[in-house]
Amino acid sequence: MKTKTYSVLLLSIALCFYYSCEKEDIQKQDKLITVDLLKADMQSVYFINSDTGYIVGLYDTIYKTIDGGNQWSCTFSGTNEWLSAVFFPNDNTGYIVGRKGTILKSIDAGKSWSKLNSNLDANLNSLFFLSKNAGFVAGDFGIILKTIDGGNTWKSLRTNTDFALESIYFTDEVTGFAVGRAGCIIKTIDGGNSWDVLDGRNKWLNSVFFVNNSIGFTVGDTGIILGTSNGGELWEIIHSDFKDDLNSVFFTDRNIGYTVGKNGIILKTNDGGSSWQKIESGTTKGLNSLHFPNPYIGYATGGGGTFFRIHQ
Repeated sequence: MKTKTYSVLLLSIALCFYYSCEKEDIQKQDKLITVDLLKADMQSVYFINSDTGYIVGLYDTIYKTIDGGNQWSCTFSGTNEWLSAVFFPNDNTGYIVGRKGTILKSIDAGKSWSKLNSNLDANLNSLFFLSKNAGFVAGDFGIILKTIDGGNTWKSLRTNTDFALESIYFTDEVTGFAVGRAGCIIKTIDGGNSWDVLDGRNKWLNSVFFVNNSIGFTVGDTGIILGTSNGGELWEIIHSDFKDDLNSVFFTDRNIGYTVGKNGIILKTNDGGSSWQKIESGTTKGLNSLHFPNPYIGYATGGGGTFFRIHQ
């Protein structure tokens, strides 16, 4: 059997000091690199392709790379709120959500950002866009907002839960899932107009991802991994033998998936989630977000400005 070689690059990066916005050059190498300058927690990473990506987190700054994370530039968001999640439905159009109802939008590939009116003061934790105009935002108190006009207006949806929703994912225009506290899993099959509450085994869930309309995974605190093969009607506990909190999950195909979390943990499955193996990350800082722009390279970000690159 051919053995794949995985090279992992950890970059604990200083993208910019508070009130300063200077580029930091980091040499691309196939080994562990630590540049210990920025101490802020990064909450979310999203790459459009293997070169161009964004990360957001503490303070009011948005970071962008166009060379796969070797060099970064930063743009001030115009808000002082913690930024929770970033999503780009195309090369130029991007959205960010954060605390106290913050929603930001860019139409020029992240050069500038405008604040959208959510009419909320609650924390917004996750977002998913089907196109540059149609998308969903999830937050505390069971909040889900929907827009079909690029964020100019937002409709508040009835979700049948008051628990904080930490992650939202749509498999197509009508089928979507959101997960959160106390094992909350909700599903829609009509584009968000109505939501059914599913059994999440009473665990705090932080991230949800679906390979297709039937097969999906959610991860959460104390190492919980749940899997479904019937569109979320039944969720089974998958035993990984690890107890660290898991914050983000992503699959590159039906068999290969990753999850990251507390203490720098990275787990990988090669068999569709049946078993998980630990990948040494070289850091004990928590990893909060994971994204693969293609099946061959992925990125994670987390505590202390940690940025992590996985090649397979």
